[in-house]
Amino acid sequence: MKSSCFFKDGLVKVGIIIFFIFSISLIFSTLCLSKEPLPILVVERDVPQVFNHTAIVNHTAYVVNLSDTACKVTLESVIPENMYRKSKSYPRFGKDAQLDMPMYYPSQVEIKNFNVLGEPEIEKKIDEVSYIWKDILIQAHQAAIIYFDNYLGKANMFHAPDGFKISGLSVITDYRASMIDENVAQLSLNYTIKNISNQKIEFLQFELFFPDTIMNVGENGKNIRLFDVTKYCLSSGVQIQPWIIKDGFGNMAQGNSIFIQWKTLDPGEEHQFFAVFTGVKKYNRGEIYPLLIINCRMDGTKLLQPTTIESKKNISIGRFYYTQYSTAIPDSKLFKFEKEKIKVVAAKEVQKPTFATFLPEEAPSGPVIPPAVQEEEKAIPQTLLH
Repeated sequence: MKSSCFFKDGLVKVGIIIFFIFSISLIFSTLCLSKEPLPILVVERDVPQVFNHTAIVNHTAYVVNLSDTACKVTLESVIPENMYRKSKSYPRFGKDAQLDMPMYYPSQVEIKNFNVLGEPEIEKKIDEVSYIWKDILIQAHQAAIIYFDNYLGKANMFHAPDGFKISGLSVITDYRASMIDENVAQLSLNYTIKNISNQKIEFLQFELFFPDTIMNVGENGKNIRLFDVTKYCLSSGVQIQPWIIKDGFGNMAQGNSIFIQWKTLDPGEEHQFFAVFTGVKKYNRGEIYPLLIINCRMDGTKLLQPTTIESKKNISIGRFYYTQYSTAIPDSKLFKFEKEKIKVVAAKEVQKPTFATFLPEEAPSGPVIPPAVQEEEKAIPQTLLH
């Protein structure tokens, strides 16, 4: 009888202990689940650029810990297999890939300190490659920053049959060349620029460098002027300035830079503008290869996949992604000089074109060239604007 009671008392005590352990576990789990997640903000930017006839993308990611508690995370950027290529210029990581260009975010976020991450672990998979930064500790109100340069494609990836297509920005070009006299030509550059995306494009500046002189040619370092501009005409809003620039291959050229800008370009909005140069054709052989420079910001557009974040802690991730164009793109068309004319041809017809190329040949005789002057807009035939 006593043993039976003892057994029953034992069962009751065991039941109480089990219930107590279960209750403590339930309370602990409830507290963990009810705890607010740690807020993490990820601001990412892609900046496409062109070097040596190759397009690369500079990627920046700010991973900001907005909480009052330190958080350890693993960060991963996934690259398509066809974009993983190695050269002296890419891929590059950390401060070697840092651009002197401030990041943009719609709201003000205070970052007390930051850590620029270096080279990641690289994992190759079937159709993609991952850049992985493991176990990165981000202190409260601080940030981990990822910088890297990566192959994007060939420079002509921005070319379209009628001009350029740059993410949601379409640039239609219409170039024409005509001889007015034996040595005098008129070169017409007409543009239609349109926002073909569903996002607003902000702080858009269109610039075109039109070279006319190749510098430091041959052993004696002569400057060869292919086309001597005597006058020009610009549509309203277009500005012009002389410019000297290097093409990245040690070749320098000088000419005129035309530019126009808009604060915003709404979806579907388009503008047309032109520049017309009249001048003396100095040589019968060579090419003039314009250079397009686009500066603008496109919020919400991505060239790469967003950075993934993993943590053992409960985190809540906010994101903001944009593309910043500060990009110089070789033109899809060029002006080809021949004996009695100047032709507009596709750039693909010329192997490795630079700003301007020249093959020595006797210059045609021409008049003395006065300084270039601006014409009135009414002096331009309307057929050039179509």
